[in-house]
Amino acid sequence: MSTLQDTFRWIAYLITGLAVLPLGAVDPMPLSFSILAICIFFLIAIATMKQEADRRQLLSYSFGALVITLLCIIAAAVMQANANAVFSLVGDSDLPELTTPSNTVMVIATELSRALPFLSVLLFFTGCIAIIQSRLSANRMIDFCANFGIVFAIFGLIQFLLFPDRLLIFEKKAYLDSLTSFLVNRNHAATFIGVGILMQMARITREWFWKRELLTIPMLIYILCLLASVVALGQTLSRAGVFSTVVAALFFLLGAGLISTMKRKNRPYGGRTIWQTFVIPVAILGIVAVILPLTFQPLVQRGFSSLATDGRLCTYETTVSAIARAWPSGYGIKQFEVLFPAFRNAECGIFGIWDFAHSVFLEALFSVGIFAIPIALGLFIPLIITFLRGIFSRRRYWFASLIGLSIILLLTLHSLLDFSLQIHGVAIYSAMCLAALASASLSSSSKTREQTMPPDESSREEDVDEPEPNVAQNT
Repeated sequence: MSTLQDTFRWIAYLITGLAVLPLGAVDPMPLSFSILAICIFFLIAIATMKQEADRRQLLSYSFGALVITLLCIIAAAVMQANANAVFSLVGDSDLPELTTPSNTVMVIATELSRALPFLSVLLFFTGCIAIIQSRLSANRMIDFCANFGIVFAIFGLIQFLLFPDRLLIFEKKAYLDSLTSFLVNRNHAATFIGVGILMQMARITREWFWKRELLTIPMLIYILCLLASVVALGQTLSRAGVFSTVVAALFFLLGAGLISTMKRKNRPYGGRTIWQTFVIPVAILGIVAVILPLTFQPLVQRGFSSLATDGRLCTYETTVSAIARAWPSGYGIKQFEVLFPAFRNAECGIFGIWDFAHSVFLEALFSVGIFAIPIALGLFIPLIITFLRGIFSRRRYWFASLIGLSIILLLTLHSLLDFSLQIHGVAIYSAMCLAALASASLSSSSKTREQTMPPDESSREEDVDEPEPNVAQNT
């Protein structure tokens, strides 16, 4: 079974790489290939892997989110077909010709086919949950996510410094002043790097809990890679991406100090004192504070004040007005690019093509109307519950749950002002990170640990869940 787990895990790594490397799989061919690979991976993983009780519950949460999403998409398609919302509310003369058929069955089939990129992310997340049978497997996936984030950031730095006019092997035509690494858009690169930074922080925290040493070669390498990723984040010049990452990182650092102190307030362990729980947060914040002026100087020069004058906020008002005109059914998935010109306000500027709403939540409301709300709740609430349970129940692995909440915070904040999660490569990478962290947040039985871990790893895991030390005996 361990060999089978390793095989599936490497297949998941390969799928993630194939989704990210071809510019985030934004073109039809790599996107179609990625979706096909994910569907095959999902079916085989679900059919062959067996789960423990806690992991079955997490898997059922994922299946529930998938079913809720499918039902909501179908319900929205039925409402759009029956009410004919687009043409009855706006008028044929105001809109370009739509490709949505009038037959209800055909509308449902069309909407489901358009939703395949989003549904494939849920399938990949569920498949990753299914193949993670132990915390050792979850740790290895966390290591891969952290390493992939490092490769993405360092490659982006090298490419930006040495070949600023190249995008992999192609000519770079946009964002010449920004680091984008494997992706086209600097905001998408910032989201990717931000998630990678948080995964690196998860690994550093794990190593600290296991070894309680900072001055080791692996830890120093991890910290240097983290600093390189922070530099890469600043060079993206993404205001929303940098802000979301900083907020998420501060949320983790402050939360880690608070939770660690609360958990050890009356539980001395290994002679550690309360102030030591703040060593990592203070050290990382101090180092980052030193490099901030150099790293984020281009971002400061770009300025945050121009956000109000770049037409985005004005466009949001137009989008909200369009949503209200077709409420509660929405206009259909991937109809924003087709319909937005009919609603576009000339006062917001007429330059550029808005193929996305630059807000995941607004575009979701635009696409499926009121059904975007249960879809979002079905996706986030089970994950949040899992992470909160991990924080309160885990002795040391609460850090994985806190990192998971930090990633959700980062993705939520940035999705308010951008569409990074609508890029297939970014969504797939984020799904793998959340799956690994959710699985690491769950408890593992001693039998499973003995069967799935080598002796050195097993001893460390048993240290995580060992009974509370007897203070009187230690004294």
